[in-house]
Amino acid sequence: MILVYGIGMTGISVCNFLQKKQHPFRVVDNRTNPPLLKDFQNKFPEITIDYGAITQSLLDDIDKVVVSPGIDLNDKFIQSAIKKNIKIIGDMDLFFSVVNAPVIGITGTNGKSTVTMMIADMINNNNKKAVVGGNIGTAVLDCLDDDVDFYVLELSSYQLDITKRMKFEVAIVLNITPDHLERYPSLNEYKKSKLSIYDNAKHKIINLDDNYQYPSELGFGLKIPQKPTHFGLVECHNNQYLLAGDKLLFNSNELKVIGNHNIQNVLSALCVLNSINLLTTQSITALKNFTTLAHRIQFICKVNNVAYINDSKATNTIASIVAIEAINNKYKNIVLLAGGVLKKEDYQKWAKIVQIKVKTVIVFGESREFLKTLLKDDNIIQAKNLKEAVNISKKLQDIDAVLLSPACASFDEFANFEKRGEAFINYVKT
Repeated sequence: MILVYGIGMTGISVCNFLQKKQHPFRVVDNRTNPPLLKDFQNKFPEITIDYGAITQSLLDDIDKVVVSPGIDLNDKFIQSAIKKNIKIIGDMDLFFSVVNAPVIGITGTNGKSTVTMMIADMINNNNKKAVVGGNIGTAVLDCLDDDVDFYVLELSSYQLDITKRMKFEVAIVLNITPDHLERYPSLNEYKKSKLSIYDNAKHKIINLDDNYQYPSELGFGLKIPQKPTHFGLVECHNNQYLLAGDKLLFNSNELKVIGNHNIQNVLSALCVLNSINLLTTQSITALKNFTTLAHRIQFICKVNNVAYINDSKATNTIASIVAIEAINNKYKNIVLLAGGVLKKEDYQKWAKIVQIKVKTVIVFGESREFLKTLLKDDNIIQAKNLKEAVNISKKLQDIDAVLLSPACASFDEFANFEKRGEAFINYVKT
């Protein structure tokens, strides 16, 4: 008997899969009011769910527990299952048990969704079918299809932690910087989680500019390539050219995305396509036409000739620094909107960048007092929430751009970064 632990999006997809396979299962959730409870009951009226205060007795006659990524493996119920020698698996294990097409796995602290979509666009432009899933929105088991050439999966460290059976055609770690340290005891443990994506992978692609030091011949970075299997960059006469080994590919000016972080994303995607023998003219055309995803340095509109830019996805300091530096080349007088729930990371480097490159900061939400004290500047304005921050920004004079790049999680006011970004767009336009 399989026990499904957690009835979020992943848990419901697991139940769908098990029901189709006619495999008996039970369901538990440790929340007193699971948000998708009614959806589950409507879809599976014959399945009993135990939720709220769950007990060890629910593990009787269970041989496997399928855990949703949001549940910490240190959870008491999970630990009880481990002590009973019950296998703990994730939806990725079930996915790999039946998948029959090559799988490309993408992880990293920042840039995962952008690179995932870049790779899928490039594959599709070669008259192949790429299916996107994982942490980007569609649960992996809901992606299963007989008519697929490649699966392109964005994976979080949480998903990797619970997956025992991985076999990627291509695995890539885009970068590793401090994040989710409320869940991991140290940065080293977080790093180990990310690097586990390379286990049993056929092609292992590394970021040559990062310091996670994994041995591989395949890599990308912002420097001149040192090997034929490296993708990189060369600067000449104030232009940047992308290279595959010593082969010139194209000028970075031909890209629609901006910023060195996006050039690095492009290089990583090129490296992936090369490893599956699809680095074609069609792939490069798709890459040149690729535009920014929502909530990632996304230009919204101009209000009184001031550009408003949505970077709600910047839930940590590194992502926020990347956004500030990316738009700093285009806009001189920048107003930064920052705040939310602090991450367990050092904000000092972020503060120094902000003090140099930002004209005014409007801090909002739960972390506003901390950020105001940290920045130690007269040009710091406090707002209770994001709406008030946007309204204040509209009254400021002599500014060129307003950037929402919070460097914090959204959970004090919004369910996720997407909801925060959507609210920002609404506040800007009203």
